[in-house]
Amino acid sequence: MMDGHSKDVNVLEPLRSVQNSESSVPSGLAAIDPQALNIHSAPLKVFRPAGFWRRFLASMIDGMFVSVVVFPVTLVVNIAGMYFLTPPSPEQAIAVTAALGVFNFLFQLALTMIYAGWFLSRKGATPGKMALKLRVYNSETSVNVSFWSGALRETVGKLLSGLTLGIGFIMAGLRSDKRALHDLLFDTRVVYMEN
Repeated sequence: MMDGHSKDVNVLEPLRSVQNSESSVPSGLAAIDPQALNIHSAPLKVFRPAGFWRRFLASMIDGMFVSVVVFPVTLVVNIAGMYFLTPPSPEQAIAVTAALGVFNFLFQLALTMIYAGWFLSRKGATPGKMALKLRVYNSETSVNVSFWSGALRETVGKLLSGLTLGIGFIMAGLRSDKRALHDLLFDTRVVYMEN
């Protein structure tokens, strides 16, 4: 440290001398600004665990997005099913109704899995979470979850959180790290990005 500056400045000293010299300098080197290379000048993003109500509202928004597709499709399928499959007996009517109910459930489940899996693996958040500045990431690696992890977290994980009489969801409001049961099961964290 010849001039009293830190190591970072000494590493950049050859670039400064090249920029300041009056000799012919290759255009690629002359365009480099040594101050732009200082990685410590970027502001750090602040993340804090997302609370219960913000997460709840994000889930409601996501539910509305999924319902926009699910409702019209299941309505048309149910009307068509009852119209074209007019059963001659009450027993057959029950069977048709049950089959349509199974279709509705499986269609909504598949659509939710695709919606959540795609958005969580690609964007780190579903549209509802993005609207509220939330991000879901793997707590071990701090990267986006995989497609299947996101899809199963939002379906199977949340189903299990609900089957505990809602305690699995309430955990997000009671724990200091704000993790719900489905976060613990799928090793995820939900954070609020303040900036």
